[in-house]
Amino acid sequence: MAYDEDEIWEENVVKLIPKPEVKFVKSPRYRSVHSKRTREETARAKSAHKTLGLPCVGPTIRPSDFLKRRSGVRPAVSVHHVHYRIPLPGLPKWSAKKPQRPIVDFTKKNVELANQLKAKLPEFKHVDTRRGDTYELMPSGLMPVYVHKKNFGEVPPNLKRNKSAPASRRHERSSRDVIPEERPVNKKSACKYITEDERANLLKAIKKKWSELMKQFQCLPFLIDTPPKVKRKAALEDKLKQLEKDIELIENHPYIYVYDDEA
Repeated sequence: MAYDEDEIWEENVVKLIPKPEVKFVKSPRYRSVHSKRTREETARAKSAHKTLGLPCVGPTIRPSDFLKRRSGVRPAVSVHHVHYRIPLPGLPKWSAKKPQRPIVDFTKKNVELANQLKAKLPEFKHVDTRRGDTYELMPSGLMPVYVHKKNFGEVPPNLKRNKSAPASRRHERSSRDVIPEERPVNKKSACKYITEDERANLLKAIKKKWSELMKQFQCLPFLIDTPPKVKRKAALEDKLKQLEKDIELIENHPYIYVYDDEA
């Protein structure tokens, strides 16, 4: 006999013996004993229109005029205050007065100014070429302008002061212009003048020192990648720059003095 799988699984032993149906009895709703008294007390203490207030007593707005201009209800203006003003004396009468300006005849004034002006002198020019190239004659040097000066032919004031100065001051000024080699030396001076031979020897020694340092600088390695190499290169560069400055100083200044610190 063949059985269907659904029929086999529908069989349940629990449902063989039917159980009596249990009816659920709903419990009565809770009702307070004081409910009646609470409603009576609330009715006695209740006040109408407490939240939104009394309705508008004025004229009502028609639905067709809702939100139109001048369709709202305007509150009545009640003025209970009366302002009393103290009578004050009036202000005096005033009228704007135009400032009195002097009447000037500008035509007459311009004529007087024109009469006072001096006539413009013609410019003196010199024609230089046949094509008409001209230039001013006065600053050109062709006119004897210098001889017409007030101080022409007079002794300059600085020469007058030199002549009027005492002989001691003139002697001091003349001794100041003497060449350092010829100036007499009375006492040991703190400054020493370097002669031409000493200056040439000094310049030769500095140039020799510069060539030696330049040879050392050129013998440096091409790749400088360590701190000692960088430091040595920077020191050589500083020494070469200082020697170049000293050479330029000695070559440009023929008179050189050396100051002695011990003197």
